[in-house]
Amino acid sequence: MNRADKLGGLVVGCPIRPSKLLEFLHPYPALKWLMSLTPASMIPYPPPFGGCMHFDENGALVNLYADSTGRIVRGPTQCLEKDGVLHLAGLHFDGIATLKVK
Repeated sequence: MNRADKLGGLVVGCPIRPSKLLEFLHPYPALKWLMSLTPASMIPYPPPFGGCMHFDENGALVNLYADSTGRIVRGPTQCLEKDGVLHLAGLHFDGIATLKVK
């Protein structure tokens, strides 16, 4: 999580797409606990995805800059915005991806 220079607010790397099942289970701690007992081999691997979430100063989501296919940017763990350009880095990147934002 980093402060956005020109955009204001915060930018956060989003390595995987949010799970609809986990969003459904979130308000129910007992169901989440039961889900945690599921063997890892039975949990589906998340599809390729890459993104960066931009939040305002109050914590509201402003925008999600995403590569929904994961072909260009896959699994970013770090986002940094400087002078209107997002710099994305990840554990499995060969370099740094950049994306111009308004």
